[in-house]
Amino acid sequence: MRVIELYSVIIFIFVVTLVWTLVHIGLNEKPDDRVTRETRYQREGNVNEKPLFETTTETSTVGTTTRKPLHPSFITLFTSFAERERKRDHIQNNTLMNWHHLRQFNITPVLFSNNHIHQKQSEQFGWTHIPQSKDITILRRPVLKDMFLKAQELSSSDYYGFTNGDILFYGEQLNETIHAVDKFLKARQFSAYIIVGMRTNIPYDNGEGNILSLVSGNDQEILELSEVGTPQENNGAYDFILTSKYAFPWEHFPDFVISQYGFDSWFMVYGNKFGVPIIDITGTTLMLHQNEPDLKLMDPNWLKLNSHNEDLFKSSIPYSGIEQWKRDCAFYNTFFNDDGEVEVRYNNRWRSEVCTYEQPLIVSKGLKPLFERDSN
Repeated sequence: MRVIELYSVIIFIFVVTLVWTLVHIGLNEKPDDRVTRETRYQREGNVNEKPLFETTTETSTVGTTTRKPLHPSFITLFTSFAERERKRDHIQNNTLMNWHHLRQFNITPVLFSNNHIHQKQSEQFGWTHIPQSKDITILRRPVLKDMFLKAQELSSSDYYGFTNGDILFYGEQLNETIHAVDKFLKARQFSAYIIVGMRTNIPYDNGEGNILSLVSGNDQEILELSEVGTPQENNGAYDFILTSKYAFPWEHFPDFVISQYGFDSWFMVYGNKFGVPIIDITGTTLMLHQNEPDLKLMDPNWLKLNSHNEDLFKSSIPYSGIEQWKRDCAFYNTFFNDDGEVEVRYNNRWRSEVCTYEQPLIVSKGLKPLFERDSN
């Protein structure tokens, strides 16, 4: 009888010790570690292999921050507003209003800006504001890779995306499309990829003095506006760039500033050169561009920045041509199936002999920008 009691005591002590150990481990595991482990995409089906471009520490070329990270979201979508073109106020207000509706899909809109009016207006519409510091700008225009790194530094999201500040979204389509892409990526355990999208142009001014002013900016209004839209020419101009925290090696990306020559087309050439899948979501995602070319201020700074990007682009891929920048060279694209659901498929227009850049591609470390960061 005493032997049985002794065994019972031993078993009880073992169970208590095991439970205490498991609880102790769970409490001491950092939430970020759990999220990171669960959301990284492994390649070739090997769940024990680290992602192709994974980094072990969270570093950034734009420095450290003491700001509290944003709440976790599905997508952190960021942009920057032109601060020298006051005539764009209506366009920017339309964007603020429209992106406010994206929050219902767990999309966090973020504005990079130093303008206190922009900051106040964006926060009124539920956006997050990030100061546009000198260490992420060249001639006061943001550097794309620094924006990605800064957004990743300050927020916790499955995906991070840039788009120009005059783009309006059909939120439900964007949400359904990225969820379909997310499912596709996880099923194939891709660790590296870039998601791109091309715009539909709508007139900001109807020619009779009536400018575009949204009433609510909701999906129904965007859908109605699209009826007068014209798809962007297939020329390699992409207004939407999306990836995840570990899916692209930003150290390779040249110091392109946003919304200037070649900063978007470069992704297509790089992806096909190094086997990083490009997924084109234009077919299932309505993105409206408030088109008003007369508002663009082509002053000396604009010309310098255009030359800056053009020099980087042509130094990195001097033998690339427009055929390699087009949507035809995205390895995958999205479509609506017979049930109206979004799916991802191989792009049957893709041709290796056209889309693959055969010459050496020079990455960022081998390039000398015309202009340095404003902090230098």
